[in-house]
Amino acid sequence: FDKFFKIYKHYSSNIIKTKVLNFFKYQTATKYAEEHKKLLLQSFIIESITSLQKCTLLVRKLVLFNVHIYKNSDEHKCTVLPSNTEHNFQNLSTYYFDQSFKKFPVPISDKSSPSTKSNQPV
Repeated sequence: FDKFFKIYKHYSSNIIKTKVLNFFKYQTATKYAEEHKKLLLQSFIIESITSLQKCTLLVRKLVLFNVHIYKNSDEHKCTVLPSNTEHNFQNLSTYYFDQSFKKFPVPISDKSSPSTKSNQPV
């Protein structure tokens, strides 16, 4: 960057090095994000949830997918939440987390056969 800036600063005496560097960082990050979004799948479907930890992880992935794919524009309209609700990470997480329990209910364990062994003597 220093080599480039030495040449670039000849075009104007008012150029601030940190502003130019920050502009390049911004442009690089923006371009990277655009190219990354092109690699995303068209849909994200959760097929099974076997634990609370997996549920949390999959809900986060689903919310991030939703945030990247949908914008509240006419072209990419998000219909998951009502239009009067802000489409942010927290609201989407709450919605998808609640929906995950409806779609994948917690299995009822059989009380007659303990699933974990106790360390206490019998």
